[in-house]
Amino acid sequence: MLKKIIISIKNKIIKYWTHLAYEVKEVVKNRISTTWQYHNT
Repeated sequence: MLKKIIISIKNKIIKYWTHLAYEVKEVVKNRISTTWQYHNT
């Protein structure tokens, strides 16, 4: 029973971190592209 709970929590954390990493990546990508456009003008 305890093992199931731990696995479930671990999966939730992994999902959360994957989502967070994706969000951060998108934000950084957008920031870089806007900075790039700014320097090119």
